[in-house]
Amino acid sequence: MNSCKILKRRTLFYLYDKSEIYSFGYLIKKYGFYPRFLPMPVLTDHSAPNFLDKLNHNEIPENRIDFLTHTHLKSSLYKSIKKGRSYIMYPPFLYANKLYSKPLSKLEARWITIFPKHQKQIGHDTTENEYDFNSILKFIEYLKNSFGNTYIRVCLHCHDYQRGIHKVFEDKGVRVVTAGNSMDDNFAFNFLVILRTSKLIYGNQIGSIFLYATLFEIEYKLINSMPVLGLQGYVDRKYVSYLESGRSNLNLTFRQKLIDSFFPTEDSISRLRLSVVLWKNFLSVATLKTLKKKMLNV
Repeated sequence: MNSCKILKRRTLFYLYDKSEIYSFGYLIKKYGFYPRFLPMPVLTDHSAPNFLDKLNHNEIPENRIDFLTHTHLKSSLYKSIKKGRSYIMYPPFLYANKLYSKPLSKLEARWITIFPKHQKQIGHDTTENEYDFNSILKFIEYLKNSFGNTYIRVCLHCHDYQRGIHKVFEDKGVRVVTAGNSMDDNFAFNFLVILRTSKLIYGNQIGSIFLYATLFEIEYKLINSMPVLGLQGYVDRKYVSYLESGRSNLNLTFRQKLIDSFFPTEDSISRLRLSVVLWKNFLSVATLKTLKKKMLNV
């Protein structure tokens, strides 16, 4: 959280801030042999593969620009609006897992980690996804009584830290961790450390954590005593019904189906081709005009 001022200065020249979030800008540029100091010249998914059956509002640009996405569904949706080409990107967190393979391999998976659905950024309406702290604390007590150890923690998003939500848990003696500021280049590494040190993950939604736990073969379970939030598309409605049926231990066939659907790495763009795409978009008239406007307004 101490790096917020530095990040704020750096983001003045971000062309599309959602394409820099969660270390995506850093990882995609590194994968595509593109200088880190230059702004990201393409659009990307907001974070992990999401479950929307439509494009998000920030994925419909004013100018023509190419788009990097995790899934074929999102790629076809973007192509349909004819705002630019769409490519399946190599999953940034999977690439980060390769980059940091040596330090990550030394970690021990011993924690039970609870990932509550995070609230929205300060300044946005939060009524739709506020959660009941008492339910989470009650569940944590249940885990402590059941497992009889102290290796239980809550992982919070930086939005929740900014709101001071971590104090609710810390005041009850619950360990709290975070991957840090979502605009920090180190976010992906910090997140992977939390994943790699987790032997079991609990959550109250079918979302990013569910997908990444599946990708990295970590057992994921829903907290049955809490509501499942954010069912935005047919995919998560389908999978939540599967999990709520009691089959929370995902079998190999189900895992493979998820990975193929949300992380189709065999169809991902090559590093050299991505480099061409990034440079082509950076040198486009629209990008250069936008960058010039930002520089004059600073």
